[in-house]
Amino acid sequence: MGSGYGPKKALRKYRVQKCAIVTGSSRGIGKAIIRALLDAGYLAIGVQRTGNGVKADLGRLDALPEIWSRSLVRLGRPPDLVVLNAGIGVEGPFIDTSFEECISCINLDLLSPLLLAKEALKTWTESGAGGHLVFIGSQAALPGNKKPGHIVYTAAKGGIHSIIGPLAHEYGPSVRVNAVAPGNVLTLNELRLLRKTSGLRGASFRALTTDITRQAALKRWVRPSDIADAVLYLERSNALSGAVLNVSCGESVH
Repeated sequence: MGSGYGPKKALRKYRVQKCAIVTGSSRGIGKAIIRALLDAGYLAIGVQRTGNGVKADLGRLDALPEIWSRSLVRLGRPPDLVVLNAGIGVEGPFIDTSFEECISCINLDLLSPLLLAKEALKTWTESGAGGHLVFIGSQAALPGNKKPGHIVYTAAKGGIHSIIGPLAHEYGPSVRVNAVAPGNVLTLNELRLLRKTSGLRGASFRALTTDITRQAALKRWVRPSDIADAVLYLERSNALSGAVLNVSCGESVH
Protein backbone atom coordinates (compact mmCIF):
# COMPACT_ATOMS: atom_id res chain seq x y z
CA MET A 1 0.00 0.00 0.00
CA GLY A 2 1.31 3.46 -0.84
CA SER A 3 1.41 6.50 1.36
CA GLY A 4 -1.75 8.07 -0.03
CA TYR A 5 -4.69 7.56 -2.35
CA GLY A 6 -6.37 9.99 -4.69
CA PRO A 7 -10.00 10.89 -3.99
CA LYS A 8 -11.52 8.69 -6.74
CA LYS A 9 -9.64 5.57 -5.70
CA ALA A 10 -10.45 6.04 -2.04
CA LEU A 11 -14.11 6.74 -2.72
CA ARG A 12 -14.43 3.57 -4.74
CA LYS A 13 -13.17 1.47 -1.85
CA TYR A 14 -14.76 3.24 1.09
CA ARG A 15 -17.73 5.37 1.95
CA VAL A 16 -15.66 8.37 2.92
CA GLN A 17 -17.02 10.65 5.63
CA LYS A 18 -13.85 12.40 6.77
CA CYS A 19 -10.55 13.32 5.15
CA ALA A 20 -7.02 13.68 6.48
CA ILE A 21 -3.52 14.89 5.64
CA VAL A 22 -0.54 13.04 7.13
CA THR A 23 3.05 14.24 6.78
CA GLY A 24 6.00 11.88 6.53
CA SER A 25 3.85 8.95 5.50
CA SER A 26 6.07 7.03 3.09
CA ARG A 27 7.27 4.63 5.81
CA GLY A 28 7.24 3.79 9.50
CA ILE A 29 4.79 5.61 11.75
CA GLY A 30 3.31 7.81 9.02
CA LYS A 31 2.65 4.84 6.74
CA ALA A 32 0.90 3.01 9.58
CA ILE A 33 -1.26 6.08 10.27
CA ILE A 34 -2.29 6.35 6.60
CA ARG A 35 -3.24 2.67 6.55
CA ALA A 36 -5.29 2.95 9.74
CA LEU A 37 -7.14 6.03 8.49
CA LEU A 38 -7.95 4.40 5.16
CA ASP A 39 -9.20 1.29 6.95
CA ALA A 40 -11.37 3.55 9.14
CA GLY A 41 -13.01 5.04 6.04
CA TYR A 42 -11.05 8.27 5.69
CA LEU A 43 -9.87 9.83 2.48
CA ALA A 44 -6.22 10.20 3.47
CA ILE A 45 -3.28 11.64 1.58
CA GLY A 46 0.38 11.73 2.52
CA VAL A 47 2.84 14.58 2.18
CA GLN A 48 6.45 13.42 1.96
CA ARG A 49 9.61 13.31 -0.17
CA THR A 50 8.82 10.04 -1.97
CA GLY A 51 5.91 7.72 -2.70
CA ASN A 52 2.29 8.46 -3.51
CA GLY A 53 0.52 11.56 -2.35
CA VAL A 54 1.99 15.08 -2.39
CA LYS A 55 5.75 15.03 -2.98
CA ALA A 56 7.47 17.73 -0.96
CA ASP A 57 10.57 18.60 1.05
CA LEU A 58 9.06 19.64 4.37
CA GLY A 59 12.39 20.97 5.55
CA ARG A 60 12.05 23.87 3.09
CA LEU A 61 10.22 26.27 5.35
CA ASP A 62 9.64 28.93 2.67
CA ALA A 63 7.82 26.36 0.52
CA LEU A 64 5.33 25.23 3.17
CA PRO A 65 2.42 27.54 2.15
CA GLU A 66 2.69 26.25 -1.42
CA ILE A 67 2.95 22.64 -0.20
CA TRP A 68 -0.16 23.15 1.90
CA SER A 69 -2.03 24.61 -1.10
CA ARG A 70 -1.10 21.61 -3.26
CA SER A 71 -2.28 19.28 -0.49
CA LEU A 72 -5.67 21.03 -0.37
CA VAL A 73 -6.03 20.77 -4.15
CA ARG A 74 -5.18 17.07 -4.01
CA LEU A 75 -7.65 16.50 -1.20
CA GLY A 76 -10.41 18.58 -2.76
CA ARG A 77 -11.60 20.26 0.46
CA PRO A 78 -10.32 21.29 3.89
CA PRO A 79 -9.19 18.27 5.93
CA ASP A 80 -10.96 17.14 9.06
CA LEU A 81 -7.70 15.84 10.51
CA VAL A 82 -4.06 16.85 10.07
CA VAL A 83 -1.35 14.58 11.49
CA LEU A 84 2.06 16.26 11.65
CA ASN A 85 4.42 13.31 11.78
CA ALA A 86 7.42 14.09 9.55
CA GLY A 87 10.68 14.37 11.46
CA ILE A 88 14.32 13.43 11.70
CA GLY A 89 16.50 12.12 14.50
CA VAL A 90 19.98 13.33 15.50
CA GLU A 91 22.11 10.79 17.35
CA GLY A 92 25.38 11.32 19.18
CA PRO A 93 27.09 13.49 21.81
CA PHE A 94 25.72 17.03 21.80
CA ILE A 95 29.15 18.67 21.39
CA ASP A 96 29.74 16.59 18.25
CA THR A 97 26.45 17.66 16.65
CA SER A 98 27.14 19.88 13.65
CA PHE A 99 25.48 23.23 13.05
CA GLU A 100 23.87 21.79 9.91
CA GLU A 101 22.40 18.86 11.88
CA CYS A 102 21.00 21.26 14.48
CA ILE A 103 19.32 23.44 11.86
CA SER A 104 17.96 20.46 9.90
CA CYS A 105 16.48 18.88 13.04
CA ILE A 106 14.92 22.09 14.37
CA ASN A 107 13.51 22.93 10.93
CA LEU A 108 11.90 19.55 10.30
CA ASP A 109 10.90 18.54 13.85
CA LEU A 110 9.73 21.91 15.20
CA LEU A 111 9.36 24.74 12.71
CA SER A 112 7.88 22.72 9.84
CA PRO A 113 4.99 21.20 11.88
CA LEU A 114 4.41 24.53 13.60
CA LEU A 115 4.13 26.40 10.30
CA LEU A 116 1.98 23.68 8.70
CA ALA A 117 -0.30 23.87 11.73
CA LYS A 118 -0.56 27.60 11.08
CA GLU A 119 -1.67 26.90 7.50
CA ALA A 120 -4.25 24.37 8.68
CA LEU A 121 -5.62 26.76 11.30
CA LYS A 122 -5.88 29.56 8.73
CA THR A 123 -7.79 27.23 6.39
CA TRP A 124 -10.21 26.14 9.10
CA THR A 125 -10.69 29.71 10.34
CA GLU A 126 -11.33 31.13 6.87
CA SER A 127 -13.67 28.31 5.85
CA GLY A 128 -15.56 28.29 9.14
CA ALA A 129 -14.88 24.57 9.44
CA GLY A 130 -13.64 22.72 12.47
CA GLY A 131 -10.69 20.37 12.53
CA HIS A 132 -8.25 18.31 14.55
CA LEU A 133 -4.48 18.75 14.74
CA VAL A 134 -2.39 15.82 15.97
CA PHE A 135 1.34 16.36 16.43
CA ILE A 136 3.72 13.44 16.77
CA GLY A 137 6.03 14.34 19.64
CA SER A 138 8.39 12.00 21.46
CA GLN A 139 9.02 10.16 24.70
CA ALA A 140 12.43 11.89 24.60
CA ALA A 141 10.69 15.18 25.51
CA LEU A 142 8.52 13.84 28.33
CA PRO A 143 9.25 14.94 31.93
CA GLY A 144 11.96 12.92 33.64
CA ASN A 145 13.77 11.78 30.48
CA LYS A 146 17.46 11.28 31.21
CA LYS A 147 18.65 9.58 28.02
CA PRO A 148 21.72 11.19 26.47
CA GLY A 149 22.50 11.46 22.79
CA HIS A 150 19.32 13.14 21.53
CA ILE A 151 19.65 16.71 22.80
CA VAL A 152 18.64 18.67 19.69
CA TYR A 153 15.84 16.22 18.84
CA THR A 154 14.60 16.43 22.45
CA ALA A 155 14.63 20.23 22.30
CA ALA A 156 12.59 20.22 19.08
CA LYS A 157 10.01 17.73 20.36
CA GLY A 158 9.85 19.54 23.68
CA GLY A 159 8.88 22.66 21.74
CA ILE A 160 6.05 20.69 20.12
CA HIS A 161 4.77 19.42 23.48
CA SER A 162 4.83 22.93 24.96
CA ILE A 163 2.40 24.39 22.40
CA ILE A 164 -0.32 21.73 22.61
CA GLY A 165 -2.22 23.33 25.49
CA PRO A 166 -1.91 26.96 24.31
CA LEU A 167 -3.00 26.07 20.76
CA ALA A 168 -5.93 24.02 22.06
CA HIS A 169 -7.17 27.00 24.09
CA GLU A 170 -6.51 29.59 21.40
CA TYR A 171 -8.47 27.75 18.68
CA GLY A 172 -11.06 25.77 20.62
CA PRO A 173 -13.85 24.89 20.56
CA SER A 174 -13.90 24.50 16.75
CA VAL A 175 -10.40 23.00 16.57
CA ARG A 176 -8.95 20.29 18.79
CA VAL A 177 -5.17 20.01 19.28
CA ASN A 178 -3.45 16.91 20.65
CA ALA A 179 -0.16 15.04 20.47
CA VAL A 180 1.19 11.50 20.67
CA ALA A 181 4.57 10.96 22.33
CA PRO A 182 5.93 7.65 21.02
CA GLY A 183 8.54 5.64 22.88
CA ASN A 184 11.02 3.45 21.03
CA VAL A 185 9.19 2.53 17.85
CA LEU A 186 10.38 -0.45 15.84
CA THR A 187 11.10 1.21 12.48
CA LEU A 188 14.01 0.92 10.04
CA ASN A 189 15.11 4.44 10.90
CA GLU A 190 15.10 3.71 14.65
CA LEU A 191 17.18 0.58 14.08
CA ARG A 192 19.61 2.60 11.95
CA LEU A 193 20.06 5.14 14.74
CA LEU A 194 20.52 2.33 17.25
CA ARG A 195 23.29 0.83 15.13
CA LYS A 196 24.97 4.24 15.09
CA THR A 197 24.65 4.43 18.88
CA SER A 198 26.15 0.96 19.14
CA GLY A 199 29.23 2.16 17.29
CA LEU A 200 29.53 5.38 19.30
CA ARG A 201 29.19 3.71 22.71
CA GLY A 202 31.05 0.49 21.95
CA ALA A 203 28.01 -1.53 23.01
CA SER A 204 26.58 -4.42 21.03
CA PHE A 205 23.48 -3.80 18.95
CA ARG A 206 21.79 -6.80 20.57
CA ALA A 207 22.49 -5.47 24.05
CA LEU A 208 20.98 -2.09 23.20
CA THR A 209 17.80 -3.59 21.74
CA THR A 210 17.46 -5.93 24.72
CA ASP A 211 17.92 -3.02 27.11
CA ILE A 212 15.03 -1.15 25.46
CA THR A 213 12.61 -4.05 25.91
CA ARG A 214 13.83 -4.61 29.49
CA GLN A 215 13.06 -1.02 30.50
CA ALA A 216 9.51 -1.12 29.12
CA ALA A 217 6.73 -2.31 31.42
CA LEU A 218 5.27 -4.31 28.53
CA LYS A 219 8.71 -5.76 27.66
CA ARG A 220 8.50 -4.92 23.99
CA TRP A 221 9.06 -2.18 21.44
CA VAL A 222 6.28 0.16 20.39
CA ARG A 223 4.96 -0.75 16.95
CA PRO A 224 4.03 1.80 14.27
CA SER A 225 0.49 0.42 14.46
CA ASP A 226 0.38 1.34 18.17
CA ILE A 227 0.94 4.99 17.25
CA ALA A 228 -1.72 4.77 14.53
CA ASP A 229 -4.14 3.37 17.13
CA ALA A 230 -3.36 6.31 19.41
CA VAL A 231 -4.08 8.80 16.62
CA LEU A 232 -7.43 7.14 15.93
CA TYR A 233 -8.21 7.15 19.66
CA LEU A 234 -7.58 10.90 19.84
CA GLU A 235 -9.63 11.45 16.70
CA ARG A 236 -12.60 9.55 18.08
CA SER A 237 -12.42 11.06 21.57
CA ASN A 238 -14.23 14.35 21.08
CA ALA A 239 -13.63 15.50 24.66
CA LEU A 240 -9.85 15.30 24.30
CA SER A 241 -7.97 18.49 23.45
CA GLY A 242 -4.65 19.73 24.81
CA ALA A 243 -3.53 16.16 25.56
CA VAL A 244 -0.12 14.54 25.05
CA LEU A 245 -0.48 10.75 25.00
CA ASN A 246 2.49 8.76 26.30
CA VAL A 247 2.71 5.67 24.06
CA SER A 248 5.92 4.00 25.23
CA CYS A 249 4.91 0.50 26.36
CA GLY A 250 5.32 1.85 29.89
CA GLU A 251 8.98 2.82 29.50
CA SER A 252 8.25 6.36 30.69
CA VAL A 253 5.60 6.76 33.32
CA HIS A 254 4.62 10.17 34.70
